[in-house]
Amino acid sequence: MSAITIENELVHYEVLGRGRPVILVHGWLGSWRYWVPAMRQLAGKYRTYAVDLWGFGDSGRNADFYKFDAEVKLLGEFMERLGIKKAALIGHDLGAAVAARYALKHPERVPKLMVIAPPLFHMVPTVRTLTQNPAPPALQAAASATAGQVTPATQKAPAKPAQIEPSQKVDAKEMFAEAETLPFRTDEMRTRIRAELERQASALASQGPDTPKPPREAATPPTDAQAKDATDAPVLPPPLPEVPQMPKMDYEPGTTTVNIMLQNPLKDHLGTTNRTELLKKHVDPGADRDKLQVEVDKADPLAVSALIEGFGTVDTLRDLARLTMPVLVLSGKEDLFLTPPDERMVKALTEGRTNCHVLLLENTRHFPMLEEKAAFNRLAMEFLDTADVRTVKPTEIWERRVR
Repeated sequence: MSAITIENELVHYEVLGRGRPVILVHGWLGSWRYWVPAMRQLAGKYRTYAVDLWGFGDSGRNADFYKFDAEVKLLGEFMERLGIKKAALIGHDLGAAVAARYALKHPERVPKLMVIAPPLFHMVPTVRTLTQNPAPPALQAAASATAGQVTPATQKAPAKPAQIEPSQKVDAKEMFAEAETLPFRTDEMRTRIRAELERQASALASQGPDTPKPPREAATPPTDAQAKDATDAPVLPPPLPEVPQMPKMDYEPGTTTVNIMLQNPLKDHLGTTNRTELLKKHVDPGADRDKLQVEVDKADPLAVSALIEGFGTVDTLRDLARLTMPVLVLSGKEDLFLTPPDERMVKALTEGRTNCHVLLLENTRHFPMLEEKAAFNRLAMEFLDTADVRTVKPTEIWERRVR
């Protein structure tokens, strides 16, 4: 048993083999132990690490760390403490989301990423900046129609403004004959201004007491004196209808953040956070489920439920779509715990990208590393050995099962 101390808590891991490092991260239903068959196979060429996340296996049980960001931080600190500068990551369900988020935050430290049964959901769409929004189709069509057009030779060019030499004498009346105002102070200007002022003074003198006053003169300054009669009292506007009160949101003093309820498709999909019920529902009875049951019972139930409850802020599909290193997405077509990516998801991950490849395995459920150990191990080895992940294909066992 190997362990290190992080945040004054124990972090358990196991290591096997020699070569370039590979880190395996488990999911909600298990611990490092279900990676043992893969570690034995990969150890011939790679140094494999399997780590227990907070609240799972033999790692520390501190409820303060039962958060997605804390698990991502654990993965980074684990690499720092062991002096691992770069490592290929292989993650399963929760571990896939953790590995994808770490790879997004530290791409220079993750040369390759393999995610198995990742939690992919259609979350809130990404908001684009205004500068990235395409022009309306009408404007695009107009721009295309006018692009490259040349003004005919017969078309009259716009007149150029008159050029005046410094020594040239210019008659203002001739130059600005069509102007609405006189550009220079002349006797004519003074005469017209004087005539307009006399006209306005005569109009004001002829006004009667009932003539409406200009707004500035009609305004009455506020006063504390009481109104002489009811007709002089100011008329108040009718009261506003009752405005419904907005629901209060909890916040921490001294911060600008509030706790807002967000969508959580993972929780809605699973229907429960009970680890034992989830295991019985998604793993067939047998030796593999018996082994998993031991590890599931060892996990802190609060860690399982808290990491499911808090998954509403995690968008693994978006994280994977933003990665630039080689990424292999592996899902079983019969997986009911985390359903395989649909057509829209596959398109979002692969369209216009050469670094991401999606494989959907026939007749496979949530634990391909246990259901078909040999086939999965060969697939993982091919992923680690191959530069272009698009050439990775299901092994002959899965192909035989399809036929």
